[in-house]
Amino acid sequence: MADTPIFGNYKTCNFPGSGPVGSATSGWDVVYYVNAQGEHADVKGFSQKQLRVSGGGKIQHRVMVIKDLMLAPSLGARIGVSGLDYDSVFTTITAGLRILSTRDWDVDTALLLNLNDRGRRSMGASANVSYRF
Repeated sequence: MADTPIFGNYKTCNFPGSGPVGSATSGWDVVYYVNAQGEHADVKGFSQKQLRVSGGGKIQHRVMVIKDLMLAPSLGARIGVSGLDYDSVFTTITAGLRILSTRDWDVDTALLLNLNDRGRRSMGASANVSYRF
């Protein structure tokens, strides 16, 4: 799998963290199913090629809460095209909150909503904790 994102950053008065986001992703997924009954195991699978190209934007604003703690809420949207084995137009909407500390640790959370032109929807969430050393 290869993923090549491109990020930008515009410094404006109202939203110092706004900017464009673009990416191209190519991959080959192989999925296997294993059904084991007694002494026999049945392995079935399929593979899927994928190429996704998308573009959008993200707005992030940092707010100092106390001396050593900063909050950075964000809102973003992307639209793109997925091709090869599964052709589709998709949209991704994200909302996140990042907690930044001057003491070398960060917490980053995000909610994702994915929609495509075939009526499929999916939701996801992520949380990351990092420590710089």
